[in-house]
Amino acid sequence: MRFSNIALLTVLCFALLLGLGRMQTVSTMNCIPVKNYILYGLTGIRNQTGDYKIKVSENTTISWNLCGPTFDYCPPREAYANIFFNNNQSCAHLTTNDSYQNIYQSMIDDTDPEKGFQIIFTNGDIYTPTDNYNFSLKIWCDPQQENVKQLNWSLTGASLKLEISSKYGCPRVNPSQIWGFIANNQWLFAICSISMGILLSTRLLS
Repeated sequence: MRFSNIALLTVLCFALLLGLGRMQTVSTMNCIPVKNYILYGLTGIRNQTGDYKIKVSENTTISWNLCGPTFDYCPPREAYANIFFNNNQSCAHLTTNDSYQNIYQSMIDDTDPEKGFQIIFTNGDIYTPTDNYNFSLKIWCDPQQENVKQLNWSLTGASLKLEISSKYGCPRVNPSQIWGFIANNQWLFAICSISMGILLSTRLLS
């Protein structure tokens, strides 16, 4: 038995395990955060057809997006969130699109990854000599919410706090679930291990 056949069997075993576990392929772009070995996929939150809106008042609107700058441009640079005043006559950046800005990413609850994920942008435009605009986004995990549902928001001074729910706030890969899957499918791992053992033995004896 050739070594390539052993490699092929290994690949097939893992493909079968992944298929049964319904693991999804994830991209490697910078909107795939990993915290405590738990992977989230936030790219689906990106609105490709326009920005998400928050109506602050009759003449004031907030536009925001994720994993890329807003479509509603506020000169002179791009941002993930902007606030527009006086029916778009003036604006300010709640964040920048600068890779050097302070962005804090974490799970909402370190003891329960299934609750969701949060992002805090802390380096928006100057609001006062001692304060900058900032944007705090909580993404609550809701496996049934296909897109994005805006729940609650508040704008206090320079601070925008927004809570949304989405399936994209749920972990894509959770080690505890993987180990649970392995424990519940020990027979499958046993078959794969025995098969590879037989092939390796055949290889060594040939």
